Amino acid sequence: MLQRATPEHAHGRVLAVDMVAGNGAMFFGTVLGGPLIGAVEVQGAVLIMGGFALIAGLGVLSGDPERAAGGEPAIGHGADRAVRLRPKPPRRSQGAA
Repeated sequence: MLQRATPEHAHGRVLAVDMVAGNGAMFFGTVLGGPLIGAVEVQGAVLIMGGFALIAGLGVLSGDPERAAGGEPAIGHGADRAVRLRPKPPRRSQGAA
């Protein structure tokens, strides 16, 4: 899905961010899982970790609606902070008709 939703020239960056996010989540889940289970048992740890996942999912869904609807991909909200992922088209010379 990531490859279909992003321009071809941005695939490497998008997949790299996906890998970093997934690996980071696994790392922190492993580091925090043991002590959390020791403190609140397995059921409580599952509820807490599930709550974090729910909050993260809602945060993604509340992002830039234009980007979510298939508009031009941008990082951040608003045109003043957007980072273009598509290259600008070449300028035409004034002398050409």
